[in-house]
Amino acid sequence: MEKLTLEKLKGNFILSCKRFPISIFFLLWLTVSLIYYGFDKSSDAQFFNIFYSGSAALLTCVLRLWEEEVDDLKRCRIIQGAIHVCWLAVAVYISFYCDMNQTVWNCVFALSFTIAIAFIIVPFFKENDDISLWNFTYHTFLTFILSFAVAQILMGGVMLLLESFRELFGLVLWDDAYYDVGVVCNGFIAPFLFLQLIPKHDKIHNDSVKGLPKFMYGIIHYLFIPLTTAYLITLYAYAAKIIFQWELPEGWVSWLVTALMTLMTIIIVAVYPSQFSEGHDVDKKIIKWLPMCVLPLLLLMSIGILRRISDYGITANRLYISLFNLWCYGVCIWLIVSKARRIVWIPISFTVLLLLSSVGPQNFSSLVFSSLKSHVIKGLKATKVPKLPMDIATYKEWSKHDDASMNDIISNLYYLKNQYGNKELADIADSLTLERINYFSEDKSICDIEINYLCCDNALMIPDGYKHVIPNYSYTENKVKVDGDKISFIVEYQVNGKKMKLPIEVSIKKMKSIENSKYIVPVKCSNAVLCFSSFSFSENSKKLYFYGTIFY
Repeated sequence: MEKLTLEKLKGNFILSCKRFPISIFFLLWLTVSLIYYGFDKSSDAQFFNIFYSGSAALLTCVLRLWEEEVDDLKRCRIIQGAIHVCWLAVAVYISFYCDMNQTVWNCVFALSFTIAIAFIIVPFFKENDDISLWNFTYHTFLTFILSFAVAQILMGGVMLLLESFRELFGLVLWDDAYYDVGVVCNGFIAPFLFLQLIPKHDKIHNDSVKGLPKFMYGIIHYLFIPLTTAYLITLYAYAAKIIFQWELPEGWVSWLVTALMTLMTIIIVAVYPSQFSEGHDVDKKIIKWLPMCVLPLLLLMSIGILRRISDYGITANRLYISLFNLWCYGVCIWLIVSKARRIVWIPISFTVLLLLSSVGPQNFSSLVFSSLKSHVIKGLKATKVPKLPMDIATYKEWSKHDDASMNDIISNLYYLKNQYGNKELADIADSLTLERINYFSEDKSICDIEINYLCCDNALMIPDGYKHVIPNYSYTENKVKVDGDKISFIVEYQVNGKKMKLPIEVSIKKMKSIENSKYIVPVKCSNAVLCFSSFSFSENSKKLYFYGTIFY
């Protein structure tokens, strides 16, 4: 093993700065942004600075590795410049012109995942086999873990030193010191160490077929393969059972098939070098027969998915799992036909399908949104809603109708507002109405009172004349008593193992008056003072939920 010296560390530092200067610049930008914005700030500029700097750091690293593989540097740098401009435009558009709903988050994940996969694949686009790719991926995995392990040790050491200053000398260097240390160690030092450990161009194409070390090889053979065998036996036994009983498979079987497919992919990728060396007969048989054993079981997953869609309708997640199921068929067939000689097409095909299904107007989230929204509007009109968009009074009037399709409409509306936000549904209902729509299988009511104090860190003052406290009390009751302006309910608690009851009366008018308060407002009643962190109540269903502190 080469001796590690101060001079060598200095040389690696200078080399990495020369090799990845733009990536290091973006890492500094990311670190400064994370420290500046901290915990309690939120804006479009915050998302842009964090998302763009982090993704651009990885993108510039990918482009640098690609540059080292091409001969025409002038043409390469023109393409690099165009890619940077396009990525900047994408980041600006997402940050400042898009509402951050599920569609946008799926797009962000797909684009970021694509850049990460490109980091592994780009240096090897000229290769005829995947041995060098396998060796580089294995090296990348180990160096990634090593870099972040070193950063965690450093972070722990510095935090212990800061805590020692506080405990021994009463000295606090600055506010949020622990957060800043964590950001510097994980946001800059760890990825910077990782950049230093990326092999140079002349060492990146390592075509040796040594494979995994004995320890990791043992994990594959004595843990992963027996577990995969157990999954295969279980699924084939289940297939025999449903054929014998002539029934459809449960939708849940998709999870077990997905786990089996994941294990199969890990095993085949892990033992991939074995087919290029002498011996390893067990590995070669596994590579040959495992995809053949898994392929028929994918039919269970397909039928399970179709059953879930038939029973519960289409959602973006169900479309994604359907596409994943089709991808699994393709992977198994490809491994059988090609005899697993090329594994690079596994991540490439997955990434392409993820991009096609998440980015652009044809993305699954947008398609599901358009379909469900159209279904909701048609359902509302069919059930004779008085007007669109609905306000609270209109929704209350509409929800009184007894129609079999209403639960389905409310369920879809509830899903849409949670996944895509209120703004996208402005032509169906106003924001206040959407915020207060609940969906329970037995309840079509709307919340008349809704209070939520998020991130409220103000201390609660003990009211004069009260000696006891019930902290963090959670209450849910479907039928409370309502008499005019008063909501009556009983709080049950324990004192020294003894069950106690405290009757409470709350004014509806008082609760409505503090809905828009930015801070927790103490509510005085006949027997106690209540400080609600959250409170929701529906007059129609008499359903009450609250969470808070009670003084009595």
